[in-house]
Amino acid sequence: MGSKQRILVVDDDQTILNLVRITLEHEGYEVILAQDGQIALDHYRKEQIDLAIVDIAMPVMDGYEVIQEMHKITAQTKHVPIVILSAHDQEVMRDYASELGVDAYLTKPMTAKQLKTHVERLIGEARPAP
Repeated sequence: MGSKQRILVVDDDQTILNLVRITLEHEGYEVILAQDGQIALDHYRKEQIDLAIVDIAMPVMDGYEVIQEMHKITAQTKHVPIVILSAHDQEVMRDYASELGVDAYLTKPMTAKQLKTHVERLIGEARPAP
């Protein structure tokens, strides 16, 4: 059997990181946590990431900047699905996320089922055909 799929979770809220980690590890994913954008990008450059879940409102570097940098890193090699997980649900933020090529936009609080459904769908779509 192949290795576990890796999900990078970026959020400055330790409680959210723990909840998402527990939910996704229970589903069999390997979860890599980052509490700020710079740490996230370091992981993104060094490791094989299959999906990223990114908060928008973070210190140092906001989620939009993180997503732009992620796209630059993998632009020529592959598409890594990106899910925004944000407490903000303004239409302008959703529109900007869409312009950035974000694959899904979830608002906090979300249920474990909502998270699992989006992750499974996006990872399934990202898998190379057998």
